[in-house]
This record gives sequence, C-alpha cells and structure tokens, in this order.
Amino acid sequence: MVAQHALLDTLFAAFKDEMGTSPEKAKAFFDEFAWEMKKHFFVEEQAIFNLLVLGNNEIGDIVGRLKKEHATMLQILEKGPEGPNEGFAILLKNHVDLEEKKLYPALDEKLNDDEKALIVSRINQVPFEK
Repeated sequence: MVAQHALLDTLFAAFKDEMGTSPEKAKAFFDEFAWEMKKHFFVEEQAIFNLLVLGNNEIGDIVGRLKKEHATMLQILEKGPEGPNEGFAILLKNHVDLEEKKLYPALDEKLNDDEKALIVSRINQVPFEK
C-alpha cells in the first residue's frame, strides 16, 4: 500500500504541474490519479477495513477517520480536474501520513500471520499501475 501512495503522489504532482500549461495532459493525469485513488480506497476498505474487528480502540478510531476522509476525497474527485485544490493536497498528505505512521504499524503489531496473509492476498488481487 505504501508503494501505491508513492504512485498516487506522483500522479497528483504530474496533474498539478500540467494544470497551467497543458489542460489535456492535466486531464489525462487527473483521470489516472482518480482511477488509482478509487482502486486504492476500494482495496483499503474491502481488503483491510472489512476484515478487522473494530471497536472503541485506536485502530477503530483511525479506520473511522480514514473512511470519512475517503468519502470526502471521492466527492472532490467527482468534480473533475477542477475539484482538487490546496486543501485536497493537505488532506491527502495527512491521510497518507495517518495510514503509514499509525494504521499500518498498528495492524502489523495487532494482526497475526494468517490475518496479514489474507489481507496481502486480497490486496494482490487488484492490479495497480506500476
């Protein structure tokens, strides 16, 4: 999932770089970014979040926040290339940081090997751009 974050970051940066100079290229980068983002959210929610037993604990709180952020970002992406702004970029960065610095380490600590293997297996069933 961390590698997908890097891909999304690259696509978003390319989209923003092209916005002022080449609207056609910017739209192409936006479309690819939005598609990869939607796949990323799907995988997180279906292959990770839905397999967890959530409660009133640190992981449950993080997952709840991440799901709300997914919904917010998807609404912004539905507006097309005009949707993402500086606030979106900040939300995306904070979202990635929460996953990489809090959620993924907590899951690594709390899940057993079989649970981790199931999650990895499900993640690997969805193709992502390289």
